[in-house]
Amino acid sequence: MRSAMTLPPLPGLRPLLPFFRSVSSSHHTPAMRLASLLIIGVALAGLASTAQGEPSPPPYSQTLLIYVAKGAPNACGQGCDRWIAIEGKFDGGAAARFRRFLRGIGDAPLPFYFHSPGGDVSASLTIGRMLRARKATVRVGRTLLAACKPGAQIDEECLKIKSGREVLAEIATAGAMCNSACVYTLLGGTTREIAPDTVLAVHNSKLTVSFRGHPTSQQRAAAVSRQWDNANHERKAYVAAMGIDGGLLDLIQTVKFEDLHVLTRAELYRFKIDPRTAIETAWTEVPASPPFIRKVAVVKTDDAPSFARREWLVGCQRKDRVGLIFARELDAKAPTTTSVALTGGGETAPILLAWTKRAGSSEFWSAAVAVDALTKIFASPQLQVKETSLAEDGKSSGASFAFDGRGFEDAFVRLFASCQTQRDSRSGADQPKN
Repeated sequence: MRSAMTLPPLPGLRPLLPFFRSVSSSHHTPAMRLASLLIIGVALAGLASTAQGEPSPPPYSQTLLIYVAKGAPNACGQGCDRWIAIEGKFDGGAAARFRRFLRGIGDAPLPFYFHSPGGDVSASLTIGRMLRARKATVRVGRTLLAACKPGAQIDEECLKIKSGREVLAEIATAGAMCNSACVYTLLGGTTREIAPDTVLAVHNSKLTVSFRGHPTSQQRAAAVSRQWDNANHERKAYVAAMGIDGGLLDLIQTVKFEDLHVLTRAELYRFKIDPRTAIETAWTEVPASPPFIRKVAVVKTDDAPSFARREWLVGCQRKDRVGLIFARELDAKAPTTTSVALTGGGETAPILLAWTKRAGSSEFWSAAVAVDALTKIFASPQLQVKETSLAEDGKSSGASFAFDGRGFEDAFVRLFASCQTQRDSRSGADQPKN
């Protein structure tokens, strides 16, 4: 059985770029910049939309790579700086190599990060069972080696580095994937944590049967039927043993091999793949011009289940101020929001955001914030976004969402340095030339 791969673009990112670009270069007042220029970007698409057309798939190794990576403190969670990277295609020899790898590292309780388009289902099931025996924590994420150039993570030189004992690296969840056969392996983890900006995609498998001699068409059909029955029985037993809802297999069988279905957060929850009710990413630097940092979260909102997406973006503006965007995904019938406030711990004054635009199921709020005020808010390990809404009967109601403030300071320091570099570069370009 083989697997295909596609990776949809991340929703909600591109439409917001003009906000920071315009804010950093416009000579209008802050209110005009925040109220009008963001609308231009938002009009391109909603928070949950995806671009039309199928993007070119990113390159990946044709065989499964398995290696240990080490990052900065807390790179893979609080108190975690080492993890096991599994990337590339599941090939026929992957299970044997994985078994040897596990024998070499012993019982070290390191989390596993997957980035794979899929591959051989038999190998994926075998590896999944080994993960279950280890009671492993599994996640989806790209392991980016410090020694490899950007965009060259699988060139010949980088592959040589990955064949070593341990490498220096960082984790990026944005754009990471675990598709097709990789999903079966992921199910083997005892703890499964799927970040909101990663992709899990499924489809039905393709069966390849080899024949000896010259069987008749009836014999061929009967042999293929038996193989399908055996394969389906094995997958059903495996999924049940991993504690996954059988509805996942029912869904998989409706998706053609040539297609891919990206599992929604509600499906991840319903099938018991990731049963968490609130999930968020770390603060992530986004390479754009101007640069910004981003956090994405999804929160369960009712018993349907239904999940709402939230995004925070902080980008360059002026030397003493930064641009802050809060994007929220809403039900189309949700009541109008009247205010959004960001608060931290202690007696720090809340940051009030200004309503900017509602496009489809997305609503955007923004503010130009003094650097000191923002850093005081984010010094708290836990922050709150309070959303106040006005119902048709005129009564107001409020809802609060908590999110993790840890990691903001480091990301913001790097952002501020990038902003300064860009300002210096622009200032140099504006100087008259002799």
